[in-house]
Amino acid sequence: MMTDTPAPSASGQRRILLVEDDDFISAVLEKRLREHYDVALAKSAEAADAALAAGPVDLILLDIVMPDEDGFSWLERIKAKDGPHQNIPVIILSNLDQREDVERGLKLGAKEYLVKGYMLPEEVVQKIETYLSD
Repeated sequence: MMTDTPAPSASGQRRILLVEDDDFISAVLEKRLREHYDVALAKSAEAADAALAAGPVDLILLDIVMPDEDGFSWLERIKAKDGPHQNIPVIILSNLDQREDVERGLKLGAKEYLVKGYMLPEEVVQKIETYLSD
């Protein structure tokens, strides 16, 4: 029987795709996330596409500002109707904090829109748990 829930990774942990091009932020988040999850790190939309193609992902943490494609258009692309990744929960983690940005991200299918400057890594893990415990 096929389900929308990916199987745990080879390590037995849930797999998080962290799409973040800032080296400092990605290092801090990756270190904290690895305490709980198998983490795939992508620094561009192209790398994120490759990570999705490489195997199942349980949740995506997505930055909006990327070097090759903005996170909004990438999110719209992966959430396309009947697409293979449409049911993966996405949490946007961005420095863009304008109301229009938040509304756009949620309208495109993100479960949450978090502002980096207001979130500690542990709080990000708590948000992730909200969507992986369902």
